[in-house]
This record gives sequence, C-alpha cells and structure tokens, in this order.
Amino acid sequence: MTMCPVCGYRCLPDDVFDHGICPSCGTEFGYDDVTLTHEALRLEWLAKGGEWFDKSITPPSSWDPVADVVATFYKPRLASISRPVRTEFRVDKMMTDVETKVLPVAS
Repeated sequence: MTMCPVCGYRCLPDDVFDHGICPSCGTEFGYDDVTLTHEALRLEWLAKGGEWFDKSITPPSSWDPVADVVATFYKPRLASISRPVRTEFRVDKMMTDVETKVLPVAS
C-alpha cells in the first residue's frame, strides 16, 4: 500500500500513480498533479472542505482530513529540532493555509 502525497491517505494501491484516483481527496495522479504541486492540490482540497471523494468507499472511522494532513505533512518538519518545544497548528477559516507555531517549553 502507498500513501497519497496530497492528503496522506495510507491505503492506496501501489499502482495509483499511473492515473489512479485517491478515494480520499480525489486527486487523479498523472493528470491533476501535472500542472499543480501536491501541496497546491492539498490546499485546494482543504479549501473545498476536505470531503471524502469516493462515496462508494467508506472512510476509516478515525479519518480526520485536517488532523491527518497536519500530522503527515507538517509535524515531521519539526522533528529535527533538538530542544524541547511545543507545537501549535491552526488552519485558517477558509482552510487554505496551515500555520505552524513552534514554542519553547518553559523550564
């Protein structure tokens, strides 16, 4: 199984990048990602509400598009910080931008 580079859904078949469609975000690989980056597609999907795309497949019970995107694509960038920090994530009202704050932990 493969992870979607747009929404982070982790149950894609390995051959999805040959014009397959992600059931979570609806990205058609080899078509949608020819003119837009995966990050641009991600923000566009979230701006439209981040809804589950394929109605014939039931999303996992733990599926949360914003939490999954933040955990998959934004938290890992902070992993290389060598001192204790606290992170806060905020998605703007239109769901078009994710703001990440890294705050020092009080000693």
